[in-house]
Amino acid sequence: FGSTERNLHQIFETARANAPCVLVFDDLDSLAQDRRNVRESQVRNLVNQFLFELDGLRADNASILVVGSTNSPWQLDPAFRRPGRFDQTIFVAPPDRPARAEIIELQAKDKPITQLDVDEIAKATKGFTGADLKWVFDRAAELALSEALHSDRPVPITMDLLLQVIAEHKPSTGEW
Repeated sequence: FGSTERNLHQIFETARANAPCVLVFDDLDSLAQDRRNVRESQVRNLVNQFLFELDGLRADNASILVVGSTNSPWQLDPAFRRPGRFDQTIFVAPPDRPARAEIIELQAKDKPITQLDVDEIAKATKGFTGADLKWVFDRAAELALSEALHSDRPVPITMDLLLQVIAEHKPSTGEW
């Protein structure tokens, strides 16, 4: 209890001492949960500490840019969206088909894939994020490796296997 708040304060103190500075908080919703939906006082204290640090009441935050990212903006406490805190929101949509094709090419690079049809995979993965696409290729590689171990022969990743994995995976952007 209290360590997370102290650590958060220390992060801001270090940033102030090294200003100009950029602080990036990934998965901001884990530190900035909506207090109306939280029962634990520890989480409430963390949110309050974070808001206090953002306001810079006892220290100058003028040379600190604070950036946060989340996949669940609806779970953030509304106080974080007030001017002077996180007052600009930028929505980053899932990659469109051409962007997915580029991600697919990157994920397929140096993998033993037979007859890869990038366009077909891009078409089949609407709503998939880069992380979803990485998971598809990683999962297909795991399945091919498992089959290779059981059959005692090399087994490449096939289009059928990729499409099977895609069909079984729900895009992580569903809640949006």
